Amino acid sequence: MLPLPQFTVEPISDRYDGADFHCGGDHVVLSEYIRAGYALRDQRLDRLRTYVLVPLPVAEEAGSLRKVAGFFSLEASRMETTDVPVETWSSSYGVPPDLPVIYLSMVARHSEYRGQGIGDILMAAILDICVQTSALVGVTGIYLVAVSERA
Repeated sequence: MLPLPQFTVEPISDRYDGADFHCGGDHVVLSEYIRAGYALRDQRLDRLRTYVLVPLPVAEEAGSLRKVAGFFSLEASRMETTDVPVETWSSSYGVPPDLPVIYLSMVARHSEYRGQGIGDILMAAILDICVQTSALVGVTGIYLVAVSERA
C-alpha cells in the first residue's frame, strides 16, 4: 500500500473539486451532495457547515482545485429529552424540553481512500470541532443517524 498523504480539514469553498466524489455503495445522496454543489450552496445559505478533508497540496498543484477525500456536515440542532438518558439532563432546575446538540448530518469518504484510515481522520476532526464549539456555546452532545449497519 502507498503511504497515506498528509491531509488537512478545511471549510468547503469553490477551491475544492468534488466532481468525481463517490463514497461507494448505495449512498448516492452523500456523493451527490458534494458532486452537485449542494454542500457549497448550503454553506453559503448558513444552513450548516461542511468541512472537506483534502490532501495537502504539492508544489505542482498549487493554485489548482483540490480533490475531496472526505467530508462532513454539522448543524445546530435540538434533541428531545425523551430520546436521551435522564442522567444526561437531570438537574435542580427541572426538566428542559429538549437539549442543544450538534447534528452530524453527513459524513463520507471517497471510495478511492477505502481502508486507509480516512474515517478515523474525519471522526477526529468532527470531535475536535464539536469540542471547540461546546467551549463557546451550550452543547450537550453530538447526534448522528447512521444510514446503514456498516456506517
